[in-house]
Amino acid sequence: KYTGDIFAAPVILIFVLTGSADQYGSRSSVENVIKARGHKIASQISKKVDYLVTNDTSSQTAKMEAAKLLNINIPPLPSSISSPKIAPSSKISMFYVRKQDRAFVKDIASYLRGKAYKVDAVNNVKIKKSRTERWDIRYYGERKPARQLQQDIQHYMKGDYRKIRLRNFSYLRAKNPRVRKDRIEVWIINPRK
Repeated sequence: KYTGDIFAAPVILIFVLTGSADQYGSRSSVENVIKARGHKIASQISKKVDYLVTNDTSSQTAKMEAAKLLNINIPPLPSSISSPKIAPSSKISMFYVRKQDRAFVKDIASYLRGKAYKVDAVNNVKIKKSRTERWDIRYYGERKPARQLQQDIQHYMKGDYRKIRLRNFSYLRAKNPRVRKDRIEVWIINPRK
């Protein structure tokens, strides 16, 4: 059973589209919404595909037959789709401490890029040894973009709402004029996966 907007799923999914999407203007507009929500589009059916989306679930196309053989979900196109919220224009840098956390942090960065965030760096930093898990979002300007980023990271974590602290570092701009007010830093220290 398909409930809600399948394109709003909190995990990254792979979609294949078949048939026309005239009710949305064009097929590319549907693809753009799917990509903007952080999902992927494939052109062919394979075991990796999560959904084959069509406007006619009773059609007998080659893609439909292949999807049925592989037991891939085949929901109809929703009656309406909406574009996701526009990501803040802030530039984001992400930092981690342990080398084994690099892939995890890069996955989060990829997800955020898929949601149109400007993640320009993922860096390893050296700090004093810390055994506790800590998630900080440091912002140097307005709080609102940092708050939206916090919500999107929690969405990526699939409901595992860890304490992600928002920390205002705008006072540093008075000491150093080179600090940009549109900069946001995400510090992920010793994450539990």
